[in-house]
Amino acid sequence: MTRLHLILFAALTGLHLALLQFCYFFLLLINVTSTYITYMTVVLSWMTGTLLGLWLCLNAEVALILGVVSYYAVYGLVLADPLSPWLLPIAAAGVMVTGFWAGRFFVVMQPWFGRSDRLFFHENNGFMVGIVAVFLGFTLLGQAFLLGTPLVSVLLLLGYWMFLRTQLTGGDEECGRADTPTAAVRLRWLRQAGQGEIVRFACLMVALNVLIPLGLGVYALATGRDYAPLFWNEDNLMTWFSSVQLMIIGLIAWLNREMTVLLRRLSPGAPGRAWIWWVFMLGFFFLALDERFRIHEQVRDRWLKPGGFFTGYDYLRPGDVGLYFYLIVGLVFAAFLVAELRRYRWAPGWFAAAVGVAISVTVIDSLPESVVGQWPMPRFWSSVFEEVAELTAQLLFLLSFLSVLHGKLGEWDRKQQTASLPPQTMPVEAGT
Repeated sequence: MTRLHLILFAALTGLHLALLQFCYFFLLLINVTSTYITYMTVVLSWMTGTLLGLWLCLNAEVALILGVVSYYAVYGLVLADPLSPWLLPIAAAGVMVTGFWAGRFFVVMQPWFGRSDRLFFHENNGFMVGIVAVFLGFTLLGQAFLLGTPLVSVLLLLGYWMFLRTQLTGGDEECGRADTPTAAVRLRWLRQAGQGEIVRFACLMVALNVLIPLGLGVYALATGRDYAPLFWNEDNLMTWFSSVQLMIIGLIAWLNREMTVLLRRLSPGAPGRAWIWWVFMLGFFFLALDERFRIHEQVRDRWLKPGGFFTGYDYLRPGDVGLYFYLIVGLVFAAFLVAELRRYRWAPGWFAAAVGVAISVTVIDSLPESVVGQWPMPRFWSSVFEEVAELTAQLLFLLSFLSVLHGKLGEWDRKQQTASLPPQTMPVEAGT
């Protein structure tokens, strides 16, 4: 009977997650924007929250309640101030928090299911039912469905979890310890990723960073279109890919943090600063939001420039100091990251090259048009070079962090093998 309850709970969780995810989608579609950006914001934020949920130590009750509270907070905000440009980044944060349970669920439940594929199968069945229920319910009930269904769903799921928990033994009561199911799931997940997958992923990202700008250039030549707007327009493919790539870099920084913690558990006193990876994870997540929602440009145009701050300089666009601020803060924290990077081959070189390219991008981006206009091919420098160099800097940061992750996985394998070897004895010389 307990097995049946586990299956039903997994299916109800999938149903609940589908309801929340697609209720978010329809809520933003009605009140914020009906472009493809809405769907991509929900999906990327949900995936980020799911990954965070794999690592955060949250009780099931806390994760479920946080998710629904975030949903209703976003619900109230979008109704209070519809079509506001600040709603989408706020909604992205809410979706991410709601997604915590989507990841935490697998960590909590896997010890009782044994195999991840079985757990995913039952959860996915409920998710598919939830998708159908959302479309039918929203068609028949409209906004009333968006208001009431998530609350009913979470109350049902919480009640079932309270009952189910009394039937289960063991589990993940202290998720911070290294000998709990949470730690085992983390180790297994990272082990399966493997160093070979990291190399293949790096090759994929290099190919995308080459093919996307090249494809835009070929498209401009083939259609006779002006090439410059294809690169500098803030709502184009380049901007979308750039924001996604920045978020990926943040996720890799987070994985490096987790690997640092795991290595120190295997070998207390091992070198490594876990906190610095948290800083760079949050930094790149913020840069991803800035790239998509033009935060520093809005600060410049709404406050700095009208207020007369940082204006009147020959080699600075009025008020355009946002990227310089990001650069200075990044360089300060980079000093703490150097010790981590120096332990792994290629990582310091990739990082130094990334910083150099980032400095050139910052300078060119902040130069006024009166200066760039005096250069040969000014539109090339202000559009193509700037955007391609920005992608190049991101790629170099990504390769640097992947080099660290590759090295840390190698360290972990060696420590695991060493721990499994029998103790060695001194050789006995002949004749003794």
